[in-house]
Amino acid sequence: MPRLEADLAAVRAECDSERQARIAAERAAAVGAAHQDSLAARVVEDKARIEALEAQLAAGAERERRQAVDLTSTRVAVEAGNARLEQADRTIASLKTDLTQARASERVAVEAAAELRGAASGQ
Repeated sequence: MPRLEADLAAVRAECDSERQARIAAERAAAVGAAHQDSLAARVVEDKARIEALEAQLAAGAERERRQAVDLTSTRVAVEAGNARLEQADRTIASLKTDLTQARASERVAVEAAAELRGAASGQ
């Protein structure tokens, strides 16, 4: 009987050892499952954040495209304005030249009139 009791004690010790290993494995599995759930939640959050960032990126790209169109229109308007200013400068320069010539002609006419008046009074 002592041999059976020794075998029984050995079997019980082995059973306890296996039970403790099973409990440790179940705990590790529970921790792993909780970690997996946590990671899955983070993945969902990260996907939502990525979608929001992609939407912001798309909106930024659209805003940039509209600003480029506006910039092009503004450049065209500025170039047209510059062309009008250059034309106005040419017109002003031409008018100044015409005014100078008109004043010179006026002086000549005034001098001629004075000479004619002088000649008419001297006669």
